[in-house]
Amino acid sequence: MNSSNEPTKVKEEEGEEKEIDPPRNFTQKQLIYFDGKKDEKTKEEKPVYLSVNGIVFDVSDGRTFYGPDGPYENFAGHECGVALAKMSFETEHLDDLKGCKDLNFGEKEELDGWVEKFTYYRHYPVKGRLIAEDDLNSLADRILTTDDLSKYTGDDGEEIPEGYAAPPIYIGAGDKVFDASFGGAEFYGKLNEN
Repeated sequence: MNSSNEPTKVKEEEGEEKEIDPPRNFTQKQLIYFDGKKDEKTKEEKPVYLSVNGIVFDVSDGRTFYGPDGPYENFAGHECGVALAKMSFETEHLDDLKGCKDLNFGEKEELDGWVEKFTYYRHYPVKGRLIAEDDLNSLADRILTTDDLSKYTGDDGEEIPEGYAAPPIYIGAGDKVFDASFGGAEFYGKLNEN
């Protein structure tokens, strides 16, 4: 995964360069959108993303497996680390990011094997990290000053909190603060010009 906020450029088959979005942070509500079904507004097929132990992979190349009508379609748009570790299709094991820490030794080995398979064997692109709802909820009551806001710009040199893919980008609007690292880094982050 590219650790900077700078978009990565890759060569496509025709020789043209295509920018890859910088890694981003996902909430569970954001991840669920990427289920491979048709978007109601655009009528186009959405990408297929899933999370394995918090790492969000774009598994669109495996649409026949993870997309609509595929054998693993219930994993699309979900954290599925516990389900994969337990080799289970039970929905009770989906979206249990904290449960990945409570697996037994054999299950942890299985989970590590899936991460390795997605990363090195299937070469699914890493899109970012899923942040647990409990972690997000713990931030809800913080009070930030304008000086605090100015420290979180998404700049390459900023510290990335544990479990995050990108540094926070705080934007104040009235009495609310929004973190644009959850999908807005390309608009609000500081990207280096090449």
